[in-house]
Amino acid sequence: MFNLMKIDLSNSEVHTLIDMLSLAKIVADWDENEEISPELEAYLDLKENIFAQIKSNGGYDDLIEYVEESEEHVYTQAFEANCSYVDFYNDFQEETFWQEFVGHIADRDLIRRIGEEKFDQLGFEKYQVMVQEYEQRYWQEVEKNGLLNFHLIHPHGS
Repeated sequence: MFNLMKIDLSNSEVHTLIDMLSLAKIVADWDENEEISPELEAYLDLKENIFAQIKSNGGYDDLIEYVEESEEHVYTQAFEANCSYVDFYNDFQEETFWQEFVGHIADRDLIRRIGEEKFDQLGFEKYQVMVQEYEQRYWQEVEKNGLLNFHLIHPHGS
């Protein structure tokens, strides 16, 4: 026998819950491929269950609709016009890009300076101290100019 949980939510909280589930789905499913992992399947199943319960509860037709072709509940266009998850996701992608870019290019320069073998042997604290000068320099550059001054130089002219 399953224990069922009842959660009482205000209309505003229902809207926020749909927004949160939409953000969780888009992040978990960002690199969609043919084979869905069991973990992603669990996310999608839970989202579907909650969306179906919201829809069946009544009064939320402006937020959730059922699509026969895909046999799933989705948020409506009216909901999407007033949601935040797209903004959160876009901010997440933008910040992740810059964090990864600066981190990788700083690591590259540190490896050039000390060699890959020594780089691989650095402890976390020593690494943080050594990479900091590169990261600071690149953060100053990307905050001022973005990618404008970064260029790819081909070593063999190709």
